[in-house]
Amino acid sequence: MQSMFACGCTSEEYVTRRLWLKARPPEECPYCSLKGLECSLVLHGYYDRVHPKGARVRRYRCTRTGRTVSMLADCLASHSCGDVDTMERIAKQREEKSSFGKIAAGVARRLYRPEQPIEGPLRWVKRRVSAVGGFLAAVVSLRPEELGGVEPTVTALRAHLGSERVLVELRHLAGAQLAGLDPPLGLRPRPLNAVLVPGGRFHKARGYRGPPGVRDAPD
Repeated sequence: MQSMFACGCTSEEYVTRRLWLKARPPEECPYCSLKGLECSLVLHGYYDRVHPKGARVRRYRCTRTGRTVSMLADCLASHSCGDVDTMERIAKQREEKSSFGKIAAGVARRLYRPEQPIEGPLRWVKRRVSAVGGFLAAVVSLRPEELGGVEPTVTALRAHLGSERVLVELRHLAGAQLAGLDPPLGLRPRPLNAVLVPGGRFHKARGYRGPPGVRDAPD
């Protein structure tokens, strides 16, 4: 399960300042609180993200169920490579009528190897533009008091909220409802079979960081 960590910075700052070390668990365990049970969440290491390189996500473990809670920074995509600001930027470019091919070429230079065929970055861009559109429409409908009548576009919501980081703002505005929205912007868990597809692209590096001997270490 993922819970949002309000780091209040870009993904580059998150890596440079090693802010995962400051991530604290929720006040209530998401597994036990709904059942009226009490437990404690203890430090359970971290995992490495594939992109942005050097980013890590802190994890805590429920002492009653043994299940973990990952404290995902608000600047990072959920269950997917990349960061939220990149998604907002390419969605804004698409709203300004930039072609998918032009946007994909820019993404390829930044995120992919030089020999990577453009089809991969093109699919990456199209999926994320679609995800941003769905997320904006969902949050606008969920929060009519704050967003009623606002067009669900990056441009309109930037003007309404007075922010250049609309997706991060909306993640916080959605609050607990974020757990019911689809990744890469919502925190709804992916189906198990989506993780087991052969050849699937992982959003985190394989391997576990935090064996019992160092589970409580800061890094």
